[in-house]
Order: sequence, then C-alpha cells, then structure tokens
Amino acid sequence: MAGLKKNKRQKDTGSPNLVLALFLILFVLSNIIFGLWLYFTYQEKDKALTDRAVGQKELAAAKNAIKLYQTVADEMRMALGEKLPEADKAILDQNRTELLKDDGGSFKGVEDKNREAYKKLIVETLRKDLVFDAASGEYPVTYMAKYKEQADKAAKDFASFQAEQKKRTDSEAQYKNLEENQAAQYGKINALMGKEFAAILKVSSGRTAEMDALIAKNEELNKTIVQDDQAKQKREKELLKQIAELKKIIKEKEEERPDTSIARGDNREPHAMLLDISLGKPLWDDPVGAITRVDPKAKEVTINIGSARGVKPDQTFNVFAPSKFLATRAEKQLKGTIEVIRVLGPLTSIARITSTFTDLEAKERGEDRQMEIHDGDLLYNLFWGTRVAVTGYPNVAGAPADSPSEQMRQLADFIYLLERQGITVDAYLDLTDGQVKGALNPSTRFLIKGDDLRIDPKELEEKAPRAERALAVNNGIITMRKDAVDKGLFIISAKNFAGTIGYRPPGALGKDPTAFRPAVPSAGSLAPAVGAAPVRPDAPPAEPKEKAEPKEKAEPKEKAEPKEKAEPKEKGGA
Repeated sequence: MAGLKKNKRQKDTGSPNLVLALFLILFVLSNIIFGLWLYFTYQEKDKALTDRAVGQKELAAAKNAIKLYQTVADEMRMALGEKLPEADKAILDQNRTELLKDDGGSFKGVEDKNREAYKKLIVETLRKDLVFDAASGEYPVTYMAKYKEQADKAAKDFASFQAEQKKRTDSEAQYKNLEENQAAQYGKINALMGKEFAAILKVSSGRTAEMDALIAKNEELNKTIVQDDQAKQKREKELLKQIAELKKIIKEKEEERPDTSIARGDNREPHAMLLDISLGKPLWDDPVGAITRVDPKAKEVTINIGSARGVKPDQTFNVFAPSKFLATRAEKQLKGTIEVIRVLGPLTSIARITSTFTDLEAKERGEDRQMEIHDGDLLYNLFWGTRVAVTGYPNVAGAPADSPSEQMRQLADFIYLLERQGITVDAYLDLTDGQVKGALNPSTRFLIKGDDLRIDPKELEEKAPRAERALAVNNGIITMRKDAVDKGLFIISAKNFAGTIGYRPPGALGKDPTAFRPAVPSAGSLAPAVGAAPVRPDAPPAEPKEKAEPKEKAEPKEKAEPKEKAEPKEKGGA
C-alpha cells in the first residue's frame, strides 16, 4: 500500500472574484433600472406640475375673461337704465378703470382683440351718446329713457297725424260741397250769359250797316295814306338828289382850297372831341400803372397799384407796351385786357388776363400769333376816377330785354360796374318813366349813352303803355344828350365805354380770344366816325363813307329830331 501514489487535489483554475463580479454587474444593472424608474417618475411629476401651472393660468385667464365680460355686461346694463347694487357698482367702477387704462391694466393680455372693441364701444359710443358722469360713475341719460322719449314723441306725432288726417277728411267734404255749389252756380251763370249773349247779338246785328260804312271810310283813308307816302317818297328822292348834288359841289370847292387837309363827309355838327380807339391806341390818356410780374400758366399778372389808389376787385384795364423812347407812353397796338381779382396791399394787386389780341404786325408778315403780355407793360383806364352821367339802355352784356324791370336791373348792374371802376355817376335816366335822376354838374366829364328803346308805331298810335314809356325814355335820352353837348361833355356809347376801360362781358368772346377788334366809334355825332382819325387799311370794314352817302336818307333841318331817334340803328353809334 505504501507503494500506492496519493491523488493530489487538482488546483481550481477559475477566478476567485467571479461572485463579486456578478454581484457588481447585478448591482449596476439594478441601479440603472432604479435610476430610469426615478427619472420617469420625476418626469411625470414635472409634467403634472407643468400641466397644473398651465391649468392655473388658463383658469386665471378664464376668470379674467369672465370678469371682463361681466364688466362690459354691467356697463351695458347701466347704459340701458338698470340700477346696479352698490356692491356691483363698486366692482364695476374698479374693473372699468382697469379696462380703460392705455395698457389694459389688470386685463392686459385678456381677450386683447375683444377688449379693444369693448373699450372703443364704451368710450366712443356709450359715453358720447349718453354723456357719462365721471363723478357718480353713472349715465344720467340711458337708452331706456331715450327710447321712452322717442316713443312719447312718436305717440304725439301719431296723434298729430290723426288730427291732420281728420282735418283733411273734413276739407275734402267741404271741397265736395263747394264743388257741388259751384256746379249749380255755373249752370245758372251759363243760362244768364246765354240770355245776355242773345240780346247783345241782336243789338250787334242792327249795327252791321253802320260798321260797313266805317270800313269803307277806313279804306278811303288808307288809300289817301298810301298816296301821301308815295308823294313823300318822291319828295325824299328829290331832296336826296339835291343833297348829293350839293355835296358834290362842296367837295369840289373844298378840293380847290389849298389849305384843306380833311374833307368832312357830313354837314351835321360833330362833338367837340372824339374818342378814337380804332387803332387800338390811347390818344391823350396817361398810364395809371404797370405790370410787375406775369404768370402765364395761371394767366394772372401782378400790378403796381392797389388800395392806396382805390383799386377794387372787378377793376379793368387795357394793356399796352411802353414806348422805346418814352416809358410813360404807349406804343403800337392794344395787347389785351386784365381784370383785378385781389387787392394785396396799397401798391400791389393781382389781376387775371381776360383777353389778348392778334399781333397785327406779325399778321402782315403772314404769321398768326397772339400778343404777349410782359413785365413793364402799361395799364390804361381813361374813365378811372372821373364823374359821368348815363342815359339810355346800356346793354353791354349782349342780353337785350323789353321788360322795364329787367332793363332797370341791367342799368343798376351797369352803374355798379361804373362804381367798381372808381367812377362817380352824377345822373342817370330812369328807364321806367324817362325822368332824370340827379343832374349834370361842372365836374361831370362824360355822357355814356345807351341804346334807344324800340317803339312799335302801331302801339304808339294806340297809345299802349309800353310804347308811351319807350317814347318818354327816348325823349329823355335826346334831352340829356343836348344838355351834355351844351355843357361840353364828351359823349361815348356804352359799348365803346366798356371796350375803352378793358371790360369784356362774360362769354362775349366765346372760345376765340381774338374775336374782339377795336372799331371806329361815333362819339357826339349823328354820323358814324365824323371827325375821327383815318381808318387803317387793316382795320375791320366799317361802312365806307363814300359808299354810304348815296344810301343815307338826309332830311331837312326841321326833321333832324326824328333822325336822332334812329341813331341807335347806326353801326357803332355813340
């Protein structure tokens, strides 16, 4: 047995820390799992806390929204007229103050869109309509009070309507009774008129023979009148022939005189001085001012005269270019006319350009252009600051009328135009009765003569009131004209006067500003242009004197007065 070998214990080849390693692994895994459990637990808690905070915010916002709506509702209740309890009113005052703050106060962020609309409703609608009392925090006037007031008014209006309706019904019944009475009276009157008409017809039938005799006598008188007219026309032809022969002899005698430079074509007495604007030049007038600035776009000019000289709106002036040799005298033709629209100061006014004329010198060269108004151009108004008298019907606006009231209205407008031009009217002829209002005095310089009134010979023979008035006015014109000639006044027609001061009636030129042309006027003479300056070749044709003489119906001196009545028919009469 001793020889037997003992088996030795085999050495363990495993690690002695295996259990410890397994423990550590399990411990780590358990910690990880526990950490994850803790993490997810706290996450759920945070989420719950967050949800709670959000819920609390939403609850606060909901409470604020309810408070906002309750405030607006209480405000509307007060506006409608409901009386709130003192506690509710105190809460409303506090909430309303917060709501109406610029930043929204405690309501900031609560229903911002609706909050601004409610704020606008309270401030711009309720308080303006009902006049809010800030001291008491209430509306003295409510919508219910307004409704009651309107309801009471409607009830009163309805009662008034019913009363008027009753009046209308009563009036209709009364009208029906009157209509029935009128029909009855009409029948009676017709029957009575029938009887009277039969009686008148019976009497008229008995006068037929007498009427026939009067008709026959009237025919004989008409024949006599025709014969007298024929004899008169024959006598007039003979006299015209004699006048033509005498004129021919006078012309020959004047041509024989070496000192004769101008031969008059009419032996009637002209006036002392003539106002000739046929060449578009002032004869003796001095400029009253000048243009300092031109605005061609606005068609306005600035002039160097104003309130210190008595300038007023509606004042008109003719515009001429200054002479190259003498700055205070005009040169060449009339450029145009202006009318003052604003007086800016003692020495400044604004005027608009009312018309410009064709450049005649350029037209002679074949150029078609308008005169241009420049700085330094001179202003003329012959009548400014003078004293005048007015006779006849001054129809300068181109709208003739036969009505006495309309004629007097146009005369009043014309006198107003004179006053706006700084002209004093010493006397004028009343167109309703032919009486002179005022009187000519030594300071009166001009007689402005309007048209004669038209007279129907048949109406004058029948002594119709209209013809009698026209005759009285025409006789007054003759009287004033003779008085003016005796006193040495200058006589000018109303239309020539308007052209001389630069006045253009509205719409007179139409769309063509070159339609106006200065023409030779007749001033103080029965014949057109007697004693006037020679007519330029390019001036408008105005009844040549030599051609008009054979057609002129001359009359003996004792018939001069009827010729004066016919004066308005002559073209360009004074």
